[in-house]
Amino acid sequence: MSQFDYVGYLDADGPISPETIYDLVDSLKDVDCVVASRWMRGAVGVESEPLFNRVSGRVWNFLARSLLFLPMRDTQCGAKFFKGSVVRPLLRTVTLTNRAFDVDILYHVRKSGCKVKEIPVRWTHDPATRMPIVRAIPWMFLSILGIRIMNSPVAKRVPARLVNWFLRDHGAA
Repeated sequence: MSQFDYVGYLDADGPISPETIYDLVDSLKDVDCVVASRWMRGAVGVESEPLFNRVSGRVWNFLARSLLFLPMRDTQCGAKFFKGSVVRPLLRTVTLTNRAFDVDILYHVRKSGCKVKEIPVRWTHDPATRMPIVRAIPWMFLSILGIRIMNSPVAKRVPARLVNWFLRDHGAA
């Protein structure tokens, strides 16, 4: 667990510049959480993603926003930063460790009433990055349903075996 004032994460393929990272972290002066966005006005894509990736990403974003009531335009941009004092207690409630972990974090950030700011970024798609999107889609969808179920009044009635099944990665890596 981090002891620092600000914590966050970035996609490993380096989609945004160090200057942009600084701007995102600097924005934490006014809010509790900063989410980078590829879909807001002002965002710039330097290297375009393949059409299938763009469409599946938008569908995923629609599902995450609809089922989890997330106000962000881009839940999957790989750059999110938080005030450490805000996110540390919330991490105990985050259960997913698969590719949907960040919507789990955003769900709990929103649910706790934290102030979130989404910022348009200049980003680059790395064509060498290989995410098995087709294989990941069903598990990510089930993960959204799992977040919804595990944070609903019926959660106490869900068998532990099913909860543990939702928490697994299911080979989507």
